[in-house]
Amino acid sequence: MQEVYSLSLNLLFVKNCMMANYHSDIKFIDFLQSEFALSTVDIAVALRKHELDNSPLAMLLWQYGLVDIQQLERIFDWLEEQV
Repeated sequence: MQEVYSLSLNLLFVKNCMMANYHSDIKFIDFLQSEFALSTVDIAVALRKHELDNSPLAMLLWQYGLVDIQQLERIFDWLEEQV
């Protein structure tokens, strides 16, 4: 039961973090989940750190070991394509 509660809180946190640039953030998170199979919890952890010190989310994912260097390059390529 606590795992469900924790996951719900993480989903709520992700949703709140994305309100400013909702459309682009949703696309980015969808990309991360579909391309690299990152969980909502993984993304929420990186988003928390991003909110605290405004570090680039892609770099945080790499620093936390959630993506490798090749995946990080793919993320940067994807972000560049979105501009």
